[in-house]
Amino acid sequence: MPLNFSFMLLCCCCISAAQRLYDPEFHASDKASIYEQEFDKSKLAYKTKFIQKAIYDHQNPKSCQGVTMWASYGFNKGGLGGELFTIASQLSYAMQNGAVLVWARPLKSKYTSEEHDFGHLFQPLSHCELNLSAAELARLPRENEMLNLFVIPSHVDTWMKKHMPMLTHAQALFWWKTQSVAYVMRLSNQSLATIKDLRLHNQAIVSRDGASRKKKIASLKKWPSGTVNIHIRRGNKIGEMDYVPVEEYGKAYNQLVASQPLSFPKRWVYVTSDTLQVIEEAIEWLLSKSRAHTIVYSVMPRMQTGFDHFEWGQFAANNRTHNSMLLFMELLMAVEADAWIGTRMSCWGRLIDMLRCVWVDKCDAPFVEVGVLQGDDHHMYHEFFVPKHAVQYGKQMKLWAAPPSSFLKNDL
Repeated sequence: MPLNFSFMLLCCCCISAAQRLYDPEFHASDKASIYEQEFDKSKLAYKTKFIQKAIYDHQNPKSCQGVTMWASYGFNKGGLGGELFTIASQLSYAMQNGAVLVWARPLKSKYTSEEHDFGHLFQPLSHCELNLSAAELARLPRENEMLNLFVIPSHVDTWMKKHMPMLTHAQALFWWKTQSVAYVMRLSNQSLATIKDLRLHNQAIVSRDGASRKKKIASLKKWPSGTVNIHIRRGNKIGEMDYVPVEEYGKAYNQLVASQPLSFPKRWVYVTSDTLQVIEEAIEWLLSKSRAHTIVYSVMPRMQTGFDHFEWGQFAANNRTHNSMLLFMELLMAVEADAWIGTRMSCWGRLIDMLRCVWVDKCDAPFVEVGVLQGDDHHMYHEFFVPKHAVQYGKQMKLWAAPPSSFLKNDL
């Protein structure tokens, strides 16, 4: 199977950026000063500092008086990654129509326990929502609520064509999707505290000789330089992708470290998947090729055959919020790595690829795509985000009818 390598130098000075993953200030602010002082902006996705501040400013006007606000009730009909992408698409839809998106209250979800609100897992989408009653909010138009659809707001599209004319429309959609979902996903202070604690106490290690299998690590504060994350998706993908055999992930990993031996001196691997059986299979495969590995995986409940959102509520039972926090823990730990083996055909795989370019400055590091790519508008961008769908649905929903908001007005 052909592999898609990004042969670029690894980030060697990203400790402060990785630590920022768990910092409430980073998640709550517009990030501009943090990006300027602590991040290597050349290793972020292009124009990240500008666009993250622009989204923040649109969502947080100086005065909320007279501002149109739409409430997101989520989607709650797919996986957790799909849920987040749908809310990000709702943000795009609101911005296109000059509105501010806010979390609905209450917002119940299968990913939170009954006593918890889904929106409370994250930072407020806007400071305007903090003093609003439900009666003051307009529900997001139904057609966009039910579609996992991204359309670039027209004023953003105009700006992108000026600054990034080399991108195809599919690539531009992927860039905008990256920026919008990174804004939506900013984690709350409580979520960050929980995830940080889970990160320190829920890891297991397989030593170089394989002897300490399933031994829990007392503390793992940061990854050694050159750690590689291998993320293997299983579960119910509803026709989005064919399963890629574990062996293909292993071969991709071997090719990567063989081609760049100076970048991966310690052979540390963080294996993530939605089923323990696949993690065990990956460990066996890696150790069968070389005992010179240190392999880590997270100790957490997993579905037997992989993540199935239809069964999640019953599986997680009364611990839905806790189990969601474990999923986010695994995601952030994957983003901390220095290289990745995975596929963007998985929502979770796409989140890893996206957040490494916005939440940490590692966009120049290798992400090895093991999925089947098809031309320019391949599944890297996912079928829902191919331009022909955006144009078709955009006309049906009259997305272009409203005048643009003041978003980016000073840069157009």
